[in-house]
Amino acid sequence: MWQDDRALELTVAEIRSLRPHEGIDRVADGCVGFRPGRLGHELLVLRRAPGLSFGGIEELPSGGVEPGETLAQAVVREMEEEIGVTGVQPGPMLFEFSYDSPKGHTIQFNFMFVLGDQRIALSPEHVSSRWLPVSRLAASDLTPAVQVGVRKSMARGLTQLRR
Repeated sequence: MWQDDRALELTVAEIRSLRPHEGIDRVADGCVGFRPGRLGHELLVLRRAPGLSFGGIEELPSGGVEPGETLAQAVVREMEEEIGVTGVQPGPMLFEFSYDSPKGHTIQFNFMFVLGDQRIALSPEHVSSRWLPVSRLAASDLTPAVQVGVRKSMARGLTQLRR
């Protein structure tokens, strides 16, 4: 959609008006949290609790955008709710994907965050977290859409780790 800061200022209503033929029921945001590691970039992934929709998969910290909230506001809020991290600001939008869930057709916009040694405090939706070397994406339980999005973002050089 956009590979610049314009996406950060959009609301759900604006996204729906810009893409009226996509049947968007829900807008979500994802936090693509990177840190430098021994094997190159490491990506923060969370394991969803069993019994929830998509239970057991690995995923990015993510969640729904509330009415009237911009994507920037939502992604910062989700970082705090999902992993307890505050005081970090989103970088560029790296990729988007859509999926169907019990809440309807969802489009998820995923923004880069550079994380360091912040303590991760999981929400009840998750049972674990780990730092996954990007070189080992294929061995993860991340969905194909997330794996492809991360790989393409890396190949385009969009994931420089600047603080």
